[in-house]
Amino acid sequence: MRQFFNQLPADLGFAYVVIVHLAPDRPSQLAEILGACTTMPVQQVEDSPHLTPNCIYVIPPDKELVIDGDDVSARPFSEPRGHRAPIDMFFRSVAAGRGDGMAVVLSGAGSDGAVGVRAIKEGGGVVFVQDPAEAEYAMMPRSALSSGTADFVGPVDRLVERFVEVTRSKRAVGALDVDESERELRRIVHFLRARTGHDFSSYKRATVMRRVTRRMQVTRRTNLHDYAGYLSTNPEEAQELFSDLLISVTTFFRDPSAYEVLVEDAIKPIFDDADPEAGLRVWVAGCATGEEAYSVAILLLEEAERRRVTLPIQIFATDLDEGALGTAREARYPEAIQADVSEERLRRFFVREGRHYRVKKDVRDTVLFATHSVLKDPPFMRLDLITCRNLLIYMERELQRQVCTLFHYGLKPHGFLFVGSAETVEATPDIFFTVSRDARLYRARPQASRNLPKLNQMPAEHRPHVPAPSREPEREERERGLGATHIHALEGGAPPSVLVDHEHRILHLSPNAGRYLLPSAGPFTADLAGLVRPELRLDLRTALRRAFDHGDHSLTLPVPVAFNGTRRRVLMQVTPVRTDDDGPASQALVFFLEGGAVEEVELAAGSGGADETQRLREELRAAEERLKNSRVEHENTIQDLRVANEELQSINEEYRSTSEELETSKEELQSMNEELQTVNSELKSKLESVSTSHSDLQNLVAATDIGTLFLDPELRIRMFTPRIADLFNITEADIGRTITDFTHRLTYDGITTDATAVLRDLAPLEQEVATAEGGWLMMRLRPYRTIDDRIDGIVVTFIDVTERREAVARMQESEERFRALVQATSDVVYRMGPDWTEMWELQGRGFLEDTGAPDRNWPDKYILLEDQAAVWERIKRSVRDKVPFELEHRVRQADGSVGWTQSRAVPLLDDEGEIREWFGAASDVTERRRSEEELREARDLLTMATNASHVGWGAWDLRTGKVTWDARGQEIIGLGSGMADRDWLDRVLPDDRPEIDAHLTESMREGRHFDVEFRVTHPDGKVCHVHATGIFERDAQGQPLRGTALVRDITELRNWQEAQRLLIGELNHRVKNMLTVVQSVAYQTQRSSGTMDDFCAAFEKRLQALAAAHALLTRGNWTGASLRTLVHDMLQGFSLDGSDSVAVEGPDVTLSPNATISFTMALHELVTNALKYGALSVPEGNVALTWRVDSDNGGKRLCLSWAEHGGPAVTPPTRNGFGTRMLKQGVAHELNGVVSLDYRPDGLVCSMEMPMDGSIRNGR
Repeated sequence: MRQFFNQLPADLGFAYVVIVHLAPDRPSQLAEILGACTTMPVQQVEDSPHLTPNCIYVIPPDKELVIDGDDVSARPFSEPRGHRAPIDMFFRSVAAGRGDGMAVVLSGAGSDGAVGVRAIKEGGGVVFVQDPAEAEYAMMPRSALSSGTADFVGPVDRLVERFVEVTRSKRAVGALDVDESERELRRIVHFLRARTGHDFSSYKRATVMRRVTRRMQVTRRTNLHDYAGYLSTNPEEAQELFSDLLISVTTFFRDPSAYEVLVEDAIKPIFDDADPEAGLRVWVAGCATGEEAYSVAILLLEEAERRRVTLPIQIFATDLDEGALGTAREARYPEAIQADVSEERLRRFFVREGRHYRVKKDVRDTVLFATHSVLKDPPFMRLDLITCRNLLIYMERELQRQVCTLFHYGLKPHGFLFVGSAETVEATPDIFFTVSRDARLYRARPQASRNLPKLNQMPAEHRPHVPAPSREPEREERERGLGATHIHALEGGAPPSVLVDHEHRILHLSPNAGRYLLPSAGPFTADLAGLVRPELRLDLRTALRRAFDHGDHSLTLPVPVAFNGTRRRVLMQVTPVRTDDDGPASQALVFFLEGGAVEEVELAAGSGGADETQRLREELRAAEERLKNSRVEHENTIQDLRVANEELQSINEEYRSTSEELETSKEELQSMNEELQTVNSELKSKLESVSTSHSDLQNLVAATDIGTLFLDPELRIRMFTPRIADLFNITEADIGRTITDFTHRLTYDGITTDATAVLRDLAPLEQEVATAEGGWLMMRLRPYRTIDDRIDGIVVTFIDVTERREAVARMQESEERFRALVQATSDVVYRMGPDWTEMWELQGRGFLEDTGAPDRNWPDKYILLEDQAAVWERIKRSVRDKVPFELEHRVRQADGSVGWTQSRAVPLLDDEGEIREWFGAASDVTERRRSEEELREARDLLTMATNASHVGWGAWDLRTGKVTWDARGQEIIGLGSGMADRDWLDRVLPDDRPEIDAHLTESMREGRHFDVEFRVTHPDGKVCHVHATGIFERDAQGQPLRGTALVRDITELRNWQEAQRLLIGELNHRVKNMLTVVQSVAYQTQRSSGTMDDFCAAFEKRLQALAAAHALLTRGNWTGASLRTLVHDMLQGFSLDGSDSVAVEGPDVTLSPNATISFTMALHELVTNALKYGALSVPEGNVALTWRVDSDNGGKRLCLSWAEHGGPAVTPPTRNGFGTRMLKQGVAHELNGVVSLDYRPDGLVCSMEMPMDGSIRNGR
């Protein structure tokens, strides 16, 4: 809004009225805000100011504005808060009072204004709406746009440009030539009919001109000729003009008093006579957006509900505007309808949808909306009620009469017609009579026969001359036809006649009565005495006066009347018509009886002298009677003129006397004027001084926040500051009235008494008073002293001391709470001097010895000697920096033992900021310190225990989700640097997580310990085994709160266990194999032994060899044995190690456990055989034991040779002994090798060759 007025020129000649939604209980600063944005004067509407061009008027709080001509007035709201629509109300009043205003809808909340803009546009105004995308609050512009009436939409700066353009166009349009306007307007109507098919030539010229003028302003055309050309070349403009001509402002229950009459005098009688099977039929013509149709539907449904009857209700709602019908069918209206519809009806017949109301389905089902032209289409038939409140007002009188006839044709006999407040059907009194003139409610008169009226715009196929008669019942129709024939025959044979009412207005004419009527120039009148031929008027007035005043039948004398150059004598017979036999005549029937021509009568006069004399006497008598009446009327007129003349003479005398007095006064005024000029110059200088003082005073009054009230000695208001208006219900208009006449917001009624006492005693008075809202004011009353030290009233000031009282109350409450806290606390409280050299007071509470008097020896009394230095150091620092003292130290308790205290003291400062004293409190923390020491010792022991047992711990707070691990726990879990404790579960192998979740869930649910093993991955990729055990703590309700767990790295244990398992398995396998070998050795030994002693000796040695192989394997954890070590141990067992008789040579080769046993047994047999029978059995014999590794076909083979030399002669055995079988079967079978025995004369040569696979490998 500020942007709009800031950019708007100040000389456009418009008066601007600003309507906004203001808080009803706070003063408005809108005028000051807008005044800073424009050079135009801005004022808040008070009373009823006259609108002035280039001025801005703003709405006051808690008021609505209405406009009446050139005056705008503020009045209290007529609707409760929440149902008010001040913008809609003002727009409607502008449309009704001025018609051609311009509406600008800017940013705002709600839908207020959406209904009023239709009224503005209907009245010929222009509607500007701010673009909702730019508006801070888009609801109000969006609601105005939804009404479909906006002429211009855009940002504020663009609206200002268009506003200025429309203003200039409006000035140009206002200077149109009348003759040119008529000619061009007919051309425009012709174009419109060609474009739309609708003829507006019978509409009132002012209405059509107003709508055309509005479109000229919108399209910025300055004359009708230009606009007609624009209309002919722009088809869309024809539709826009057509839409404007169809605009009709309608609201729910428009004119509530008229609707009340409709219910009482129409709807209730309709229900009384309603046929339950046929139901009710209503036509709402020109329904626009449907509010009128739904209003009638609601009234019918309410009446049906009151009567508790169910009957079909069908309402036909018609209009030419398809857009308006679309809105009506949707039945969705802005919330501004709250101003027109009661809360009870809103609840009963509407559904709230956001900021809109939708008519409920049961109401919508009763209304059928259709496109229909009253002027072109046949009417609906057999109707109980027709409402047409927005149509007739735009039509010329003749078209109105035709439309009313059309409505009469569609109504049932005695049906009702309900029209707008500015409309009437009194032009057709023969077919409608008035039920309520104020409500514009009429009822159809029944007629014997009715024809469909012939409207100019109705197509030929819809203009039947006579409606087709019904054949049932035939007898009734035949009788009705005979009656009509009889009446027609009487009317044709009877003299011409006219039926008039008691005001002499024509009600009905016979077919030939128009011959005797000759209207005079000037405004048309329905008075028969003014329409009849001039020669008959005097006699007719006399006869009608007799008929209505005395009820007499009369026959006038023949009067010569000229018809087309022929003078004929005409008589008039006047017969009074009574509706009640005993009542006065309400109507009169005038017959025109025509005699012969005047010339013929004069020729016949000579033949009948007596008859002629009689006739002349009758004419003379009639002339004398007329003359007598004329004389009476003349005398009355003379008397009236005489009285008027006397009054004029009296007035003339008064004027003459007044003129003489004015001459005298003029001379006196001239002399006084000279004196006044002198005085004026003196007053001018004083006025300037007073004006400056007054300005200073006004600024002081406006700036001060102190309520000041100036009263005269009679306690009448002289002046007050704005704050006083918040306390007393007074305004500037109340200056001069007694302060006791007004209510106030103080809970104090002694202001009159106190003011009187101050005036009497001339002593100021001061006291605190409370307001109705709970605040407090310091009221001071002082005598008002003038400059000459004269007491001339009282000055009353009110200073808000609410905060001060609240602060004092809070301080007192705080002191009381503190005092109670000191009494209730178990802490030691003490007071010290500014430098702590003297203790003023100490309440020991049984912990320390009390001190009731100042004591300078308090350090030795309370503080251990070895702690005093540290205490004094902290005290000096606090005193120096003026900061609170706080320290935990040892003290000597009241029982002499040593305890611990937590002491804290705060300094209390004086006004200069220096320490006045210290106030402190000391808590006994001896038990806490002891507990902390015990806890520290327990924690150290726990740390030592966990370190010694390589155990870590962790905790999980279920309320916060926080997880905590100690250092050992982090190390065991594998939480590296940069990893949070809560990430421990990410280190667990995915396969083990379900088991952990199951154990933790069961422990939380069952309350048992959890014991689980799982694997974790350390940052270096190493997988470790972890054992965790723990429990969850629970609250009083049994809900788990905190879980604690101990974790231990069992990776090494698991490795040993795995090795043990493998070793046991291997041992089981070896023992089984060994028993097989032993069994085989025993069997073979037994076969080769002759005696038991030989068996035992050989078996023992072989077992020893086998034991030696096992011992060798055991030393190597059964991973294998060295061939060199095996040979060394075997030779050592036979005392041959280091002997020159055995030469050993070969690379280092590792044998598997199976190969070791096979080689051991084979070597044992070779050595034993050599010692018994071979080279080692004689001193000169020797043995060469060699082996090598050969490559063969990509593989390697071990080749071993046992060659004996120098022994006894060797011959091949006749049979294979144990040794031969061991060599061939054990080595060849177990090691997949080849053994050859060569029995040479100087000794045995044994060669063994075997592949180096998994059983034999190089090195150790």
